[in-house]
Amino acid sequence: MMMKSVVQVIPQDNYTVVVYFDDGKIKLYDMSPLVGNFDPYNCLDIDPLQIYEAGKDVKDPLIQSA
Repeated sequence: MMMKSVVQVIPQDNYTVVVYFDDGKIKLYDMSPLVGNFDPYNCLDIDPLQIYEAGKDVKDPLIQSA
């Protein structure tokens, strides 16, 4: 599979993130299993391919529907 690039990440409630990819896909990914005993002085580093394959396809939450 060709590597997908992350364009933007928007944090949501409950440790989820909306991730925008360069091919137009938008994924919702649950980070809560990775947080555990999270040290706020370190960051979480996730492989974009993991988010692309395991994330839930969603519509753009930034676009208001009429």
